[in-house]
Amino acid sequence: MIMTSFHTLAAIEISHGISSELDTIAWNNGGKLPVWSQKQKMGGNYTTLISQIPQHWQRFGPETPNALSPILESLNLPLIAMHPQLDQPIPMLASHWFHDKEAHRVYYRIDERALWSDNIPVTSADIAFTLFFLTDPQHMTPYQHRLIDNTITRITIYDPSHFALDYRVDEHKKQSSSELFDDSSILYSLRPMPAHHYQSGYQLSHELGIRSTSATEQRWTDTFTDYPEPVTGPYEPISLSRDGIEFKRIESWWGEKQRYLADRFTLTKVTLIPSTAHAFKRFSEGSVELIESHNTNALQSSWLEKIANNYQISLASVELKFKDAATLTASPEVSAQDFKKLQEQLVALHLSRSNKHDHPDAKELTKPDTANELAVNLIYPFNEEFSWLNGVSNARGLSPKDFETAIETNRFQAALSISTSNNTEPEYADTREPFISLQGMDKSVAVVYDIPYHHYAFWDWVNVPKPELVDGDLRWFSPFDAVRGGMISIDRKRKAKILDKPNRSTQDMPGVIHYPVNQIQ
Repeated sequence: MIMTSFHTLAAIEISHGISSELDTIAWNNGGKLPVWSQKQKMGGNYTTLISQIPQHWQRFGPETPNALSPILESLNLPLIAMHPQLDQPIPMLASHWFHDKEAHRVYYRIDERALWSDNIPVTSADIAFTLFFLTDPQHMTPYQHRLIDNTITRITIYDPSHFALDYRVDEHKKQSSSELFDDSSILYSLRPMPAHHYQSGYQLSHELGIRSTSATEQRWTDTFTDYPEPVTGPYEPISLSRDGIEFKRIESWWGEKQRYLADRFTLTKVTLIPSTAHAFKRFSEGSVELIESHNTNALQSSWLEKIANNYQISLASVELKFKDAATLTASPEVSAQDFKKLQEQLVALHLSRSNKHDHPDAKELTKPDTANELAVNLIYPFNEEFSWLNGVSNARGLSPKDFETAIETNRFQAALSISTSNNTEPEYADTREPFISLQGMDKSVAVVYDIPYHHYAFWDWVNVPKPELVDGDLRWFSPFDAVRGGMISIDRKRKAKILDKPNRSTQDMPGVIHYPVNQIQ
């Protein structure tokens, strides 16, 4: 029998309940809501691009978020999720749950089949470990610390499969308990860490979730940066090098028999290679399956138009539910007057060089005194989206790594970057690379222009999600995301035929799929 006691760390308490207390719980299991996947053949290797490759596997802590952070997060299942087409909860890592609104408590039952990718069962101790680990200041996870502290007050462990989370309600804001339950809520979206993976440096006492005081826990970042965590999702990380990152489909993955996870995630291997000129050459040769772009004029690119017309390549354009943005950030040394002038100059340059003269302020903003020599030194990531800045005085394009370093060390006057659209914070964003985190820095921030579409180019052996599914959320194009991902597959027979004769017929036109944000279901 588990002894009843509690341990306190930061603002979270741990207590131990008696399993018989669960006998009267009216468990929910998500019912039999409609599934959105269609059974496809397993197999095929999928290669796409990532903006940059970090030097470690860390999901949290120092040197995060980076381009790999949201992908590592998506390799693990959340406790519960919202059905992508219906506003109702569905099981993920937890097979059952119950929300006691009066007690401000949610009970969970971990799926009895749930395993980490090293075949260790997922238990309540993993949940407790995750909460304590992420709220420990020495682990440098301030975003997760704040999110958990603002929501969860206590974890009660009943047995290895059952636990409950008590949450706080802000009486001053008159926040209702129902507002705490959506995809962004930590009560749903928590993706636990494997306690056993960190045992040497951060042990729990038995299965109860009690934190050790071992001095070695302070070295967790040094100990585990070279080793990926075991995961609960269908793909496990295999290798990381400067040439690429590989993920392998887990054979006989435990989630294959779960109603809302079945018939997806069919790829055998997923490879991410760095986004360089060489990578785009590999795409034109057929060794990269899919590329994507923030560029507002991507589908009109002469390079892309040429290969799409010559080879069996199709295009897709997704209207974003939440628009991306070109975001301008200035350091405190830049005056408000210079910041405003710089913003006007950038709007003018973008309009004049992108031929967007339908803007109501275009005539006023493109006067000669606003163009070509910026009021403040500006850095930006050197990519196609910001090609309109090439050659502009006081504007300097940097490699993604150099840009990130300049931001992190505060060595810039002003910076322009893509701010990805999502109603969550960077560490919990979707699978695109996150905007460089500027939290906690006293800076001016402004949107220079919106980017309403995201674009893809892919070989015709790649099966992409159907238009009636994609609703402006790019996670439908993720190989990994537990709710919307796993909808891309490879037609291996067609791939062999196309690679044998990749040229497009002169009568053919490249297919273009438009995904409008508001679908008629």
